[in-house]
Amino acid sequence: MIEKVPYLPNGTFNLFSITQMMSKRQTMSNNKDSIWIEKGQNKVTFDLMIPTPKGMMFAMYFARETEIAGATIDNDPTMTIEQAHVRLGHSSEDATRKTAKALNWTITKGTLKPCDACAAAKAKQKNVPKTSSMAPSNTKKDESRIYLDIATINRPDKKQVYKKNWRIMVDERTGTKFTDFYETKAGMIEPTCAQLHRWKTSGHGVKYIRMDNAGENIALHDRSDSSDWKLGIKFEYTARNTPQQNHLAEQGFAHIAKLGRALMNHANVPLKWRFKLFAKAFKTATLLDGLRVITIDGVIDTRYKHWCGANPKFIEHLCTWGEVGTVNLKEIGTPKIADRGIQCMMAGYSTDHTSDCYEIWNTNTLYHLAQEDVLPKSISRSSSRWR
Repeated sequence: MIEKVPYLPNGTFNLFSITQMMSKRQTMSNNKDSIWIEKGQNKVTFDLMIPTPKGMMFAMYFARETEIAGATIDNDPTMTIEQAHVRLGHSSEDATRKTAKALNWTITKGTLKPCDACAAAKAKQKNVPKTSSMAPSNTKKDESRIYLDIATINRPDKKQVYKKNWRIMVDERTGTKFTDFYETKAGMIEPTCAQLHRWKTSGHGVKYIRMDNAGENIALHDRSDSSDWKLGIKFEYTARNTPQQNHLAEQGFAHIAKLGRALMNHANVPLKWRFKLFAKAFKTATLLDGLRVITIDGVIDTRYKHWCGANPKFIEHLCTWGEVGTVNLKEIGTPKIADRGIQCMMAGYSTDHTSDCYEIWNTNTLYHLAQEDVLPKSISRSSSRWR
């Protein structure tokens, strides 16, 4: 540990106190080309000569080893409550601590300070009832009920929004949420049938779906009963102008939108880019919400564990949404004078790839890249956000 030495906050180098090291029983030696200090088997050599008007200075260069191969990812399980809060998608302090415990993270002492990103996001939260007179009618794992709804994201200036139709599904028993975005409302029908079929074949099929009687929902009902799918699901339609009967979906929209806005606020994403990135932020918020720890039938575990028995593999490589990394884009035939990488931001977890694969975004392109293709940016975590 080096103490009581000059610090240059705006300098391109730091000063090293050899005399202080000598006071700690380290030996200094030199020749015409270098100066070094040593103690036992340890030796530090200053072999870079810098001419000065009155002589010269000796310097050394530390090459930081790449401890990780991802977009500013930290494999150290010990962190502050603020770091865990950001990495887990801006959930509450209690939820953050429970999830950290389930993931075997160590949280250092201290309480969660007010989060500016969360405060800005919550200030615009929809006025959705927190409670409902409709108590869950079934909590059995083999009789799952899904609440389904669609919301549309529009721009105030009426410009086109890519995949603006947000379909959410919420499991009644666990509160697990599933988010996807489509160009049209009817575009969700076939992918939703495919998702329901995958759940059925994997052993946690859906017995009931509650939704309103919009045209696309009726079409979903007809398609699921068709000879192509034969899903055997009972559909429950809500009454007109009674969103409280579909309260889990309505609250799910508000909750995920709040978390998604917090992710974009913390990453300093400008408003002009939010209409391009909101789907990625909301999708990530939905995935991280599945890590929230809840209690069902006396069992304390994450929503994912209660839903399907296992956490997703991406938890092995969690990082902060919006962090910046340098993406390796070198290919055969790339000129020797051309750049080998491009600055991008982490936009989400690529769940249909390996666990260490991310969605990496710049202003032109969305990439799906493995961890080893992303080099951490050589700036501090607090500043490695969108600029």
